[in-house]
Amino acid sequence: MPGSLSPSTLGLKTECIENLGSITVMKDGPLSVCIRFIWRYGRSRIVEDLFAYVHTSRLDFHVVMDWQEKSKVLRVAFPVDVRSTVARYDIQFGSIERPTHKSTSWDAAKFEVVGHQWADLAKTGFGVALLNDCR
Repeated sequence: MPGSLSPSTLGLKTECIENLGSITVMKDGPLSVCIRFIWRYGRSRIVEDLFAYVHTSRLDFHVVMDWQEKSKVLRVAFPVDVRSTVARYDIQFGSIERPTHKSTSWDAAKFEVVGHQWADLAKTGFGVALLNDCR
């Protein structure tokens, strides 16, 4: 039953924030660019600054939110094109590996994991890491 345990099949309602209020180029320099996205969801406002750099493939996001919704949790997703069987996540006293596939119902039930300060998805010669300095 791969794929049978997803947020929706577990009774969790998922919604995408699609109300993009504005996009503004805040900085367009010779070494970096900053683009500001302002999102709205219900009574909430999300200001997201995306920084891209000329000499690296690193992207930085700085997000400030005024979250006014009751009984709703906000999550973020970064779809990437990396083929790996496991991903590694930072936990309280070390790190943990989780499968990236849904071969069994046990694997599928692990669709959401804790990643305190970082998450790493890599294959030989290429990978993606998500670094976080807040909650």
